[in-house]
Amino acid sequence: MIEQIHNHRNSEITYRGIWFDDIGFELFSEKFQKSKQENPCTVCGKKTNNSLGVLVGRGGATIVHPEDIEKAEDGGYMGWFAVGNECIKKVPKEFWVTGQTN
Repeated sequence: MIEQIHNHRNSEITYRGIWFDDIGFELFSEKFQKSKQENPCTVCGKKTNNSLGVLVGRGGATIVHPEDIEKAEDGGYMGWFAVGNECIKKVPKEFWVTGQTN
């Protein structure tokens, strides 16, 4: 599940990441897009307390390991996004990041 992913701009640079498809996430899903919540879960659209989230890379295709963020900051890095308490359970804890802003 956790893979070495190549940096978009320099293929010699790799970082730890998880492909959203591998954990069954649909980032920015239709439920998220239709949500009326102020800070909805990026996956399911339900209300979050905005305390947990993930760092998104590859233009929305991967979750980036927090320790590797500088390696992933290429053209596809998108920033931190809130993930609700139920959805975050699908993500290995080492990838969880407490509340931030993009």
